[in-house]
Amino acid sequence: MNSLLKERPVLCDSAIVRVATQLMLEQGYSAMSMRTLARTLGVHAGSLYYHFPGKRELLEQVLTSVLQERLDAWQAFKPALGGVLDQFDAFVLFHLRRSIEFGCEERLVEREMRHIDEASQCQLIKLHARYVGELSEIIAHGIEQELFQVCNIDLIAQCMLSMLSGVIIAMGSEAVTDRSLTDPVAMLCRKLVQVRH
Repeated sequence: MNSLLKERPVLCDSAIVRVATQLMLEQGYSAMSMRTLARTLGVHAGSLYYHFPGKRELLEQVLTSVLQERLDAWQAFKPALGGVLDQFDAFVLFHLRRSIEFGCEERLVEREMRHIDEASQCQLIKLHARYVGELSEIIAHGIEQELFQVCNIDLIAQCMLSMLSGVIIAMGSEAVTDRSLTDPVAMLCRKLVQVRH
């Protein structure tokens, strides 16, 4: 058989992004090269440029993918029924679990966003804001129903997300699966929104 007709891997954007994400997690954006990515995928480096004009555009897609997947996962996880407290507790649990499973990807966004242009940064900030907005909306409904007492909804939502992510870093991912730790964290979140009983 002619060596030129050997089967080559079929490339799709999502496969490239998935492998690029893994390499960036292992090596960092600056150290990862398109050649290394191509070698890992089993293709010639030039074929990557049919999908992404350059490494920076690939980084933009990697970061967008991380944030979009988080938002989509929450949309799939959030309870369709139940009250505000059920929604609130579900969000807290979701964010804890997401931080355990995908904390490295979240930190990748924070660490590597500086490498992309301002317009792309704005798009990523908007995508992150949509996720924070989900929590803000739950808190707003709690205020409307006189269950929560909060002065600055967006500030509390941001503080809560930072705290939840910080718990994973401080305690370790294994510890957060222990209810003796998750229950107090959930109670602390309820105190932040001053749940009225």
